[in-house]
Amino acid sequence: MLSEQLSYERIRTLLEGIGINFTDNGISNAEISAYASGLGLIAEKFEALFSELFVHSAEDFGLERLEMLLNLEKSDLTVDERRKRITKRLSESFGEFTFEEFKKEFARLGSEVTYNAYQGTLTVWGIGSENFRLLEILGDIIEKTIPPFIKVVLSGYGMDFDCWDANGLCFNEYDLLNCSFDILESIDTGEFTFD
Repeated sequence: MLSEQLSYERIRTLLEGIGINFTDNGISNAEISAYASGLGLIAEKFEALFSELFVHSAEDFGLERLEMLLNLEKSDLTVDERRKRITKRLSESFGEFTFEEFKKEFARLGSEVTYNAYQGTLTVWGIGSENFRLLEILGDIIEKTIPPFIKVVLSGYGMDFDCWDANGLCFNEYDLLNCSFDILESIDTGEFTFD
């Protein structure tokens, strides 16, 4: 192993510089050989981790993590096919929706729901905790059309934990809404209905 040999040579050079002598069968030589082996093993692990960070060199858990983050289905593709699929997904433009298309999507929430965009925050009025279905639609709109640098909040003052508990939903059900906690925190007080 090259990294083990380099570690050995570097340690030996440093120690010879402070006056430690080495013989082939000496304890000092055996000790730095052991250190070099350990450092070589660590270097190999770092190299493997580093290669998994990038699409074009990942072969195992790096590809799995990217597929999970990009919401790609697991499949029996080869490593090269998986890399191509990930690269294709990463090269897709985000948010190619025009403002007209956004307004059309937003109309799915109904005429009672309005919005205002100001300084990177999209504030939505007319959705309270009384309508679970509207929150689901809002989560879908956010996922499809809102760039990740836009913060979306509701116009309410928020619910306390008694209100959260009164809704009778588990946190995994809130999670299925695809709404960030910023949105859920700003809901008006009340109970969900499933109309």
